[in-house]
Amino acid sequence: MVTVDSRLKWNDTGTDLIQGKQYRYRATGSWQDWYIVCDVNGYSRWMLWLFGWMRRVPVAHWFQLIGVVDKAMSHPIRMGTEGTFTAPASGRLWVFANDAAFAYGNNTGTIELQVWSAD
Repeated sequence: MVTVDSRLKWNDTGTDLIQGKQYRYRATGSWQDWYIVCDVNGYSRWMLWLFGWMRRVPVAHWFQLIGVVDKAMSHPIRMGTEGTFTAPASGRLWVFANDAAFAYGNNTGTIELQVWSAD
């Protein structure tokens, strides 16, 4: 289990993935974007739709937990409270709260993430 800090642009999970292999995960807790509290599923607000392109992963919710391999943004893994994913590449799994790259200063809170092989 690893603690994921919402203020950090990159959180090292300590988990090395193998391309094509399936993994399970579970994330617990909540974190806060300015005054909005949410879990790792993130949130959406109609008043923010105009700024959605500013998120590091624009197709994912604000503050949704995102995983990437070796900090490469080419194949982001959109995560929620629990589920499975297939590793898009081999390498280290890094995660972050999906926010605008310049806006991590007003984030607070941490969540706990567990990742393990589905085999």
